[in-house]
Amino acid sequence: MRGNKSLSTMKSLVRTILPPSLLLFLPTVASAQDPAAAHAINTGDNAWLLASAALVLMMTGPGLALF
Repeated sequence: MRGNKSLSTMKSLVRTILPPSLLLFLPTVASAQDPAAAHAINTGDNAWLLASAALVLMMTGPGLALF
């Protein structure tokens, strides 16, 4: 009998948690991009990434000095 109770509890848990958790994944499926567009390289994005990385590296010295 104990096995049936735990199985019933598990089924109840799946019924209450599974539908709301599936709604969390809905926006990721809805906003999926075209695979060709997802791999396009944007030079502006790359330049900003390199510039911001350089700024962070330049802030390391003064940050350590003030520490």
